Amino acid sequence: MPQTTLDYLSPAQTPPTTGDRDIRPLTFRAVLFALPILAIVLVVNYSLVGLAADDKSWSALKIMIMTGPIANAAICPVSFALTPLVLRYSGGSLVPHVLASLSPVAAIFVDGLFILSMGLHGC
Repeated sequence: MPQTTLDYLSPAQTPPTTGDRDIRPLTFRAVLFALPILAIVLVVNYSLVGLAADDKSWSALKIMIMTGPIANAAICPVSFALTPLVLRYSGGSLVPHVLASLSPVAAIFVDGLFILSMGLHGC
């Protein structure tokens, strides 16, 4: 049997890695998978701030302290549960998805700032 040289990948053809994990590129498709989560967060928080702006009394404070954080806390686990699907179908980096999944945490504080700046009254 004749001996032949093995056909190895050249260093330029090997995918970049850090340790045991592959580096996934940031793709437009990965960003598209994050947009529905951001849209849901924006719609929910826009409606909460709109309801608080109509009332400007104890109900607005209830939205800021209780309803808003509960609504945003319900979005986080649902979006993180979709992470394996996003990883499989986007083929890109998970960074946009993780940032979009954590955006409800920031939305809680932004809602609070908006509601407190409305000039609430106790009547």
